[in-house]
Amino acid sequence: MGNQWYDKQGEDQFTLMTPAGHTLIGRIDYKDFRVSGKLVRHDGTTSELPPEVLLGIAHWKRATWIAGNEMRAAEQKLAYVKQMESSLGDHNGTLARSSTEPYMREAQRSESLARQLFTQGEHLRESALQAADSLRHH
Repeated sequence: MGNQWYDKQGEDQFTLMTPAGHTLIGRIDYKDFRVSGKLVRHDGTTSELPPEVLLGIAHWKRATWIAGNEMRAAEQKLAYVKQMESSLGDHNGTLARSSTEPYMREAQRSESLARQLFTQGEHLRESALQAADSLRHH
C-alpha cells in the first residue's frame, strides 16, 4: 500500500453544526498543511476559529479517513479469506481454518483499529465543536 494509505492529498471542505446550533465552515489543504475556518453564529456574526479548534477538526478528518481505509482493508482481507477457503475445498474446514487464520486475525486487527479511530475521531470532533461554542464575540 505504501505511504498513500495514510497520506491524504488535495483538500477538504467542511461544514459542521455545533451543539448550540452555530455553523463552522472551513477548508483543510493537505498539500500545504493548512486549516482555516470560521464560526457563523445565529445572528450572522463570525469569528475566526482558533488553532485548537482547527487542529481538532483536522485530526477528526484524518482519523476518520484512516479508519475508512482500515475498514476497507479488513473487508478486502475477509474477501480474500473466503476466496481461499472456497479454493481449498476443505469440507471439514480444518485445513482452510489453519491456512486462513493469519489473514483472519489481520482482518480483525484492521477492523478493531478502524473502530478505535472512528471513536477517537468522534471525540475530537465533539471537543472541537464544544470549544467553538464557547468562543466569544469579537
